[in-house]
Amino acid sequence: MKFVMVGLVLLIGGCAQFPGYEESEYEGQEHKGESSQRAITRITKENGADLFCDISNDCQYITFSSNRRGNFDIFIKKPEEQAVIQRTFGQENDLFPCFAPDGKKIAFSSNRFGSYDIFIIDAFSGQNIRQVTCDETTDEITPNFSPDGRFLVFSKISKDEKVSSEIVMADLEKGLFTYITHGLFPKFSPDGKKICFQRDVGKEKQSIWTVEVNGTKETEVVYNETFSAMMPVWSSDGEKIVYVATAYHLKQDAGPILNVCGRLRMINIDGTYDTQISVGSKVLSPAWSSDGLIYFSSLQGDNIDIYRIEVGREEKVKKVEEIVPPHKIVLKPEEEKRKITFFPKQTEKGIAVKIAKDNVNIWSYPGKTVIAKVNKGDALVVVDASEKWYYQVRLANGMTGWVCSFFVER
Repeated sequence: MKFVMVGLVLLIGGCAQFPGYEESEYEGQEHKGESSQRAITRITKENGADLFCDISNDCQYITFSSNRRGNFDIFIKKPEEQAVIQRTFGQENDLFPCFAPDGKKIAFSSNRFGSYDIFIIDAFSGQNIRQVTCDETTDEITPNFSPDGRFLVFSKISKDEKVSSEIVMADLEKGLFTYITHGLFPKFSPDGKKICFQRDVGKEKQSIWTVEVNGTKETEVVYNETFSAMMPVWSSDGEKIVYVATAYHLKQDAGPILNVCGRLRMINIDGTYDTQISVGSKVLSPAWSSDGLIYFSSLQGDNIDIYRIEVGREEKVKKVEEIVPPHKIVLKPEEEKRKITFFPKQTEKGIAVKIAKDNVNIWSYPGKTVIAKVNKGDALVVVDASEKWYYQVRLANGMTGWVCSFFVER
């Protein structure tokens, strides 16, 4: 876990000065994979880092985080076009964007209120921001929508001396949080029945697992003595997983950014045919589109840009580079399966409420402009309680604005 967190901290910190390398391993070239000739296409080309991309279900747009304009913000673009649209703004970092199934919303993680929390915005207007989590003692990152759009699964990382990570599922309709298991980078399967993720298995090493959405039947899909397996993503048919393999035992001699870079590999969900995809050795954060294209970030020269490679939807891997040992299945005790918490109860229009913490923002519109700040114990009157995530309130001086509902005592 430690080396994963070190690498993520570097990326989140907005560092744009990466170790220097020779010219691109594969730009403008075609490389023969294990089973077919595959063309590699460069999707972005800007100074800095373009990371954590996701593809809309109709394959028309990608979304990604980039620090090309300073801190990390969320951008969208059509893969075949150069123009990009910036969706978030500010001095904080916005990371790990993910399209909703209908492509109309984007979930992401942001530290705009201190710790990293999960937010949702309209994909093409950047408005109607909703805050899904609010916990100052943890960071919530890597959100991923269920196929029906009702649920979000994400990683919750503690900030104490012993770093730990949990996978949590949020019911966006009922306001219910459910603990699933411990791990990072969770992704729903295409049928919504399973979640794939990476897990710390000791000695700063990661392996790939799946788990049922009810928290049962954990299955280890990828374990290898020579590398760590990270950042898994499902194929559109749910039969394969693509992931990043890093030579974890060499990381002490590598630059910090390489702690989360590695080689791209593909494996059948039953743990067979674990095969390397020839796209170089400095790859991270893959995403697999429904039309058979794998998008990924790669460190080339001084930049991290987004590339893609075609693997096909029905491709059968013929050459076996290695077959992992039979994967393990772990049945979790019933009493450890689910831990449940709820969003705070909602209030009503006209009710007088108090603020629960100091230095809370009052917004002109949720997530737009801060027009005032209030402190713990300050009294407000609710003007509009129809929004679940924000209340419109009237301050003691008569001014009205919006406040995050998590910061209101009821």
